Amino acid sequence: MSTYRILIVEDEAIIAAALERMVQSFGHECAGIVAGGEEACALASRLRPDLILMDIVLKGEMDGIEATRWIQSRLDIPVLYLTSHTDSHTVGLACGTEPYGYLLKPIDDRELRVGIEVAMYRHRSEARVRQMERWMTTTLNSIGDAVIAVDAAGGISLMNPHAEELTGWASADAVGRPFEEVFPLVEHASGRPIPNPAAQAMRDGMVVHIDRHTMLQPRGREAFFIDDSAAPIRGPDGQVQGAVVVFRDATERMRNEARLQELNSCLDREVRKQTQELTRAMGDLEEFTGAVSHDLRAPLANVREFAEMLALRVAERSGDDESGRLVRFIQDGTARMGTMLDAFQRLARIQRHDLEEREIDMHGLVEDCLRELGLRPEHPDQPAVVVALSRPHTGTRNWSARSG
Repeated sequence: MSTYRILIVEDEAIIAAALERMVQSFGHECAGIVAGGEEACALASRLRPDLILMDIVLKGEMDGIEATRWIQSRLDIPVLYLTSHTDSHTVGLACGTEPYGYLLKPIDDRELRVGIEVAMYRHRSEARVRQMERWMTTTLNSIGDAVIAVDAAGGISLMNPHAEELTGWASADAVGRPFEEVFPLVEHASGRPIPNPAAQAMRDGMVVHIDRHTMLQPRGREAFFIDDSAAPIRGPDGQVQGAVVVFRDATERMRNEARLQELNSCLDREVRKQTQELTRAMGDLEEFTGAVSHDLRAPLANVREFAEMLALRVAERSGDDESGRLVRFIQDGTARMGTMLDAFQRLARIQRHDLEEREIDMHGLVEDCLRELGLRPEHPDQPAVVVALSRPHTGTRNWSARSG
């Protein structure tokens, strides 16, 4: 059992001495004995005892009830009344000070022991509750969203500062008022009232989200867009006891969405314009490459045929390796030229096909180009740009026409 420091306020010396003996027999310490209300207040302020045993009728101008009221308004000390008065007037005045007990004289030691323990247990419990309330209040006031709690009858029970700011209502004025009065919602397009989300959350027993185009009509201000949700508050038995509404000003969100929509529209128009221009350019390219291909393929075919004839004659002459090499060079060149013309025509017709994304090995592509050019990037005399291009590149993609 814990040991407490107890102040005795009693104007009868014999009773005060008896109370002191009982307190000490319980293992507690008697912090002091005074006979008047003024003395009790002064000693309590100086000693800060754990508990005060307070008689109601005292010597001096301040009685026990007035002394208790003064102590409780300034000091967090529990008071246990000890009195012989049982009339309704005295009891009513005493209850108004919210004492931690009311024992009738003559005092029985067992009743006093139990009274002290109950008073201290209640005081500790209430201290924990007050600490939790302070913590919850601080948390509620610190969060960035506005919060309104509604009781089962639909009245406001609490608001945090952000909710006061957005609704235009002070918490002291809003508490107890109907939720719809403090939190009127309207539809943006029509201006029609929107059903109470807190009432819907309590009725359905689930979280309710309002439409994103909902506006709040605060007191003394123009309506503005909000983001809002309401959730039911359930008691230990699972029954709905109220609702909590969390909301925030969505004006900036709506402004950004409108701006984004405008930018998307501008981008879409620009893409359409560029697509049309690209389509025209590709049409011109196809026409140009068709003409060029037609003009070049005829002489290219002649070169290819003459090269084949030369190859046959060189083959009849044994030992002429240099002539054979030159003829093969001509044949390879005509083949590459034909491949290039085919590629030009495919490029011109690319607009007719769907595009697909495909990985490209840039390292291998550069190596092939270097081999075709007869370059060796590892050679110390090679230009820096050739060395850089020959190094591996990852994550590179290209777009090609889907075949078929």
